Amino acid sequence: MEHGATPRKATYLHSPLKDANREVRLLYLHSGDANDTISCTVEVCHIEEAPIYHAISYTWGSADEQTSILVDWKSFLVRKNCHYALSQARLHHAPCYIWIDSICILQADILEKSKQVAFMGDIYRTATTVLACVGPHDKNSRILADLPPHLGISLDSTNYEKISLDDGERWEDWITSKDEPFLTRMCHAIYNFGERPYWYRLWIVQELFEARQVEILCGESRLSYWAVGQLVGIYLHTSIVIPNRDERHWKVPYYGMSAFETVATAILIAPAPVTSGLTDVWRLQCEDPRDRIYGMLRLFEWFPPEAKPVPDYARPAVDLAMAVLDSVECFAQASTLLWALGMNWRDCSLRRLEQQRRDGLLPSQHPGFQELTMNVDICYAARIAQDEHGILTVRRDSRLSDDMLASGEAYIPEKALHSVSPSRQPIPLVAAGIKAFLVPSNVQVGDILVEDEGLPLEKVDGCLMVLRQRSETVFEFVGPASIAQGYHTRFFTHCECFPNADGTAVSGPTVEISISKLDLVLLLAKREREEDHLEYLTYDWPCKGTLLVQREVRGSLLPSLPHFVEKHVPP
Repeated sequence: MEHGATPRKATYLHSPLKDANREVRLLYLHSGDANDTISCTVEVCHIEEAPIYHAISYTWGSADEQTSILVDWKSFLVRKNCHYALSQARLHHAPCYIWIDSICILQADILEKSKQVAFMGDIYRTATTVLACVGPHDKNSRILADLPPHLGISLDSTNYEKISLDDGERWEDWITSKDEPFLTRMCHAIYNFGERPYWYRLWIVQELFEARQVEILCGESRLSYWAVGQLVGIYLHTSIVIPNRDERHWKVPYYGMSAFETVATAILIAPAPVTSGLTDVWRLQCEDPRDRIYGMLRLFEWFPPEAKPVPDYARPAVDLAMAVLDSVECFAQASTLLWALGMNWRDCSLRRLEQQRRDGLLPSQHPGFQELTMNVDICYAARIAQDEHGILTVRRDSRLSDDMLASGEAYIPEKALHSVSPSRQPIPLVAAGIKAFLVPSNVQVGDILVEDEGLPLEKVDGCLMVLRQRSETVFEFVGPASIAQGYHTRFFTHCECFPNADGTAVSGPTVEISISKLDLVLLLAKREREEDHLEYLTYDWPCKGTLLVQREVRGSLLPSLPHFVEKHVPP
């Protein structure tokens, strides 16, 4: 390519892959000066027969800023971050073969994209080096390139290993030999580097996990992944050493856990159970919520192995959720899964599925009717009673004053229920003279209103539901319940409100739930209390015979649900 050449008017168009399951497009990146147009040619090959190539790992960035490169001597628009990553690869490695997802995958072809994503791990694992392109230098990042040689830390990326962030102690003498301004600047630079947008991209966890070698490109500098890990370890140890080192009370800042640490930790502990793995990377971002599963396939443990889903971008999130539910064991894990997939009652595919069930259009073999068994930790329980006027009631915590109960302007917008047929209209439950809950129309006196623990860290409330005791250990799932806006179950009867004789808090019981996938997804997806979602209570529950079975915990002091209710929730 001649120096200063400009792109031709013709636009590059991808040719279909013959076997998108194992074929890849590689780009042969031509050499050039900094001001030359990026130029590359496409070669298609089987992944097992690929020449030596580098795989580029980067964050896509905004689509607002695009620039043109040459692909097979034709113009092709790429985002600003892609262009910069290609420039870095050309500076350090051209001429060479590279693989970069935004160009090497036809993104508009959902079928091809699904097949390529399915063996994305193989693409990064086969690459000679993964080039982690984190962007240009800023005013603080150059210290990261200058420090390792002074510390004897190798910048060589050929000895790639999964790092531990607990190695900072070995640098204690070096840390204590530096003054406060230097350490402050160093900590600031290391933390800010670990907070770059690159480290927040969820896909990089798999890309770096699969890599044989990782080379971090920052501006014109090259760093090894291991060297950066050592610097982060120094940063973490500085926050421990300095506050205790002498009487000068230096205030070297600790900024908290960086996104780099999140990524490095996820790589270190992989493979992990699906839901704990999702929790570990909750800070990381992706454009499509389904990629929280597809982008982490290799880092999760799948039991049974056949539960591992195949990437399919034509598959709605609700179908993906029901497939992955085979690998979860309890309500909290199922809640984490739906939260990670961004699912709630507003999800169109979920509402459409419920409508199909209601109209009898779902075949009996639909996966939504498959039964699951999982544990539920109960944090709230109240027995439903009836007053002298025939009104259903539940008791509130007698130690809470009426002022505390009425402090939140709670209300149930019953006008939203006018269009519902009387036979399916929810029934209010009254507490302290106020309509506090709505329950399905088929509840009976003696049923138990319960709530699971939810996800406290993600500030996700538990699910309210009504159970009916069939025997000492078996409970029928009657249906979901809803609490009035402005109220919380802590206003009523919560296990923590009732200490044991020795002053310790009573733990709620753990029960084992047998429930269909569809009922579970519908139950967990409905957590909002807005009036336009009260129709949720009017559906036919359950879609199959669903039972809650009390689980005996060997060696545990957890009370049984009947004992818990009889002791703490008087009728």
